[in-house]
Amino acid sequence: MKQAGAQQLTVNGRDYAWPARPVVVVCIDGSEDAYHERAVADGRMPFLEGMLRRGSDLRADCTMPSFTNPNNLSIATGVPPSVTPCSTATSRGWTRSARCWWSPPTTG
Repeated sequence: MKQAGAQQLTVNGRDYAWPARPVVVVCIDGSEDAYHERAVADGRMPFLEGMLRRGSDLRADCTMPSFTNPNNLSIATGVPPSVTPCSTATSRGWTRSARCWWSPPTTG
């Protein structure tokens, strides 16, 4: 990652405008959009409702089946799960890299 002056940020070969103010990314994991949309409409998620009203609502596709670590690593690095070194399930079974920063569950 490099900062090109104060106007641009380059991460993983992508250029981004340097934000004019602090940015917060909220990732709601393990749910369906419709659940939150309904809860907001019913007045059950006032904090989320306020964030959506004052901010942005940007949605992303995830790996399927959905796994938290590969998706979060993609959010943090800006590259797709196929490029990150975390475990993913494929049609051929599990793939795992020793370079992944999280510890897999132990058995026994």
